[in-house]
Amino acid sequence: MKQFNFTKYIMYNKSQNYLSYFEWELLLSFYRIPSQDLRKPHPLISKLRKTIKNFIVPYLFQFTQLYNKISSDTVIYESYFAIKNMESELNKIGFKVTQPPWRLSKNGYDSAIYKISTVLKENVDKGLNSILSEDFQNLVELYMSYLYKYYKNSNIKAIILPYDLPANEKISIEIFKKLNKPSFIFLHGGMPAHYTTHRFNTSDYLMVWGDEHKKNYIKEGFNEDKIIVTGHPYYQKIVDYVEYRFDLKNILVLSKPPVGGQKTDKIILQDLANSLLYLYMIEDVLKSIGISNVRLRLHQSDDICYYENNINTDFYKFDKNYLKKSLSESSLIIGPGSTVFLEALCYGVNYVIFEPSIDGIGMNNYKLCTPLIGDDPEIPVANSTNELKYILKLKISVNPNVLKKYMKTPFNLNAVKKIIDQNY
Repeated sequence: MKQFNFTKYIMYNKSQNYLSYFEWELLLSFYRIPSQDLRKPHPLISKLRKTIKNFIVPYLFQFTQLYNKISSDTVIYESYFAIKNMESELNKIGFKVTQPPWRLSKNGYDSAIYKISTVLKENVDKGLNSILSEDFQNLVELYMSYLYKYYKNSNIKAIILPYDLPANEKISIEIFKKLNKPSFIFLHGGMPAHYTTHRFNTSDYLMVWGDEHKKNYIKEGFNEDKIIVTGHPYYQKIVDYVEYRFDLKNILVLSKPPVGGQKTDKIILQDLANSLLYLYMIEDVLKSIGISNVRLRLHQSDDICYYENNINTDFYKFDKNYLKKSLSESSLIIGPGSTVFLEALCYGVNYVIFEPSIDGIGMNNYKLCTPLIGDDPEIPVANSTNELKYILKLKISVNPNVLKKYMKTPFNLNAVKKIIDQNY
């Protein structure tokens, strides 16, 4: 179905090649869910934080450049998780690790690249007129030339990123292709909400946690040869549980926040209040089977004030423990499709996936994918409150075989090493 799309209008009618690098940022700017953060800092606090971040800290990091040069056999690794674990694993196969030059890090930091990257972000935040200005275009060209020179003249052999949509990542992958250096995306979620060629498909390779991920991405249209099953650096062993805990005494519920950005080539608008509706639906079901209160764990993007002001806090008690402790103490978990699904199974507790949908469309207005549509008989999924009540009353549990399908063990980077070594 055709739709009006302001971002595509700007991309195609302004005929500026540099805009393609910032499509993700433009989408976030125009279609971002309004902030839930009710705890706005004082303007002076905000100004102080900005000064520290943009001037004082970079100044201090300049001294590290004098003493920490990038050595040979170095790989750039950027991720949202398990940085120390991944660094250790890359060290084991003979590679040193650094973060991208636009990050503040002890050995990969480049002051010029960091400063330009910061200015670019500030200009993007100012809006479209700033992005379309000649000054911005010139700054993008300067930034790309700095990145190209940095990657070409350094000892960096490969880059491993969590994403390929933001400008920094998109530009870096393009430069690595020009330099004939391999680029990888390491899937940062264990239960993808969307298998689509719109994401994770521009790098040379995609690293996934388990065979089931690879199968689903191939089904979506990915080239089989570009997908590498590595496992997860944090989970080196999986306990062979005969069954998972399934008890109603200490239930943990996970929130369902809005999707943080546009995940497909179609514009999807979301209803912020559905995050609340999700919890009210669960509350109604649990009360109907005699549950008087449960623990609620918010997503890291959620703001607790938003929920405190809008949900039944007599029923929901906020859980603020570390994830390991939270999962270990729970007798049952109810939540949306999430990486926590796999982590819960690692700790021996059953996770009931609750993804309300109408004609296959979920609460965030995205089409649900496997297994969230309930097409895997080994993973019970509730797509309605009646189905949730049915699963809870009959205690229909996840099959213990599921974890091995989605999380290969032990973690293995031999295929990655072979690809990198072949380029030198």
